[in-house]
Amino acid sequence: MPQIVLGSSFLIALALFVGAVGKSAQIPLFVWLPDAMAGPTPVSALIHAATMVTAGVYLIARLHPLFELAPDLMVMITLIAALTAILAAIIALTQNDIKKVLAYSTVSQLGFMFMAVGVGAYWVAIFHLVTHAFFKACLFLGAGSVIHACHHEQDMRKMGGLLKPLKVTGLTYAISTVAIAGIAPFSGYYSKHAIIESIAASQNYFFLPYVSLVGYVATLTGFLTAFYMTRSFAMTFLGTYRGDQHPHESPWKMTIPLVVLALLALISGLWFEHVLPEFLAPVFGPANLIATDGIFTSIIHSWVGIAGLMLAALFYTTWIALPGKIAHILSPLTRLSENKFYIDEVYDFLIIKPLASFSRFLWTSFDQGAVDFTVIMTAKSVDASGYIVSRLQTGQLRMYAITMFVGALMLLTFYIVL
Repeated sequence: MPQIVLGSSFLIALALFVGAVGKSAQIPLFVWLPDAMAGPTPVSALIHAATMVTAGVYLIARLHPLFELAPDLMVMITLIAALTAILAAIIALTQNDIKKVLAYSTVSQLGFMFMAVGVGAYWVAIFHLVTHAFFKACLFLGAGSVIHACHHEQDMRKMGGLLKPLKVTGLTYAISTVAIAGIAPFSGYYSKHAIIESIAASQNYFFLPYVSLVGYVATLTGFLTAFYMTRSFAMTFLGTYRGDQHPHESPWKMTIPLVVLALLALISGLWFEHVLPEFLAPVFGPANLIATDGIFTSIIHSWVGIAGLMLAALFYTTWIALPGKIAHILSPLTRLSENKFYIDEVYDFLIIKPLASFSRFLWTSFDQGAVDFTVIMTAKSVDASGYIVSRLQTGQLRMYAITMFVGALMLLTFYIVL
């Protein structure tokens, strides 16, 4: 097999990365994921949170020898991931559809995973992939339980006070919220802490100028994650009910998976932190292990998630008028977040409308003007020739005799002339 030169490896890795960007919803190919949340919540939990959408992360991690031949591309992966994580988190701050909050949260957490593979911490990326599968699947199924209880209502502004009638759903949603917020000893803390530590410990020469920037972005994204997830919990389960339905707890077939996933979201982090590096060593080689802190030190290191959680809790339970005032003061940023930074509109203007116009042109000019015209004229010519030939079939012997005589005369003339 011919040896791959550096330029070829970069192009091959770049092509694979573009595929991973589309598969795992990174900027600018992430707009499909929130729209896909229109499907049933078990599909969102199983496919979007746990398996299919994370395939791009797995692809890059599994093909890491190829990507390591292009260290400058690894920097690009990390920077795109950081931008995706922070942008999706900002969008999630203002969403009122409970599933849309979780959808943009998924995009943001995928950004965390891509940051890990971008700095070469492959086992850490898989680590966060696994913990995210537990708590995000629980959140999606919890959202499904809430939607079921509220008779298909998804707007959190029409919920509230559901913790009392939906005790199991509320408790499991709360556990997963704390887990995704990155607060010890819940699972999300260990995988997120490992990602941030891996960013700081990166040895990629091309990445060194960006270490601090990406570290700050990851920290800020962690804060925003804790904030918007606590906001979703408070708007859904705390306060008083603002809807017009009669909420009720879901049947045991729906709550048992919630309990199992919440338990895994609670205890899996510390266990997988010790098991995964050894399990993945045959693929990724010896892991650069992250030093395990004691429980109290871990809680102190969880200050970002704790700060986001406490601030959101105050905003949406005590200082309930403050979020509206802040949104008014920061109205330009609020509008950007509510309208998802107008990325859908940019796609519509640059891609969808030109494609639609080009399709209409092909339809009217080529399909109707050329293809249809050719088919129609062929049919008309066959019809005309058939009509002409049919005129010769009169059923009169005199006409047939004359025709035979004329034909014979023409053949004789042709023979004599030649």
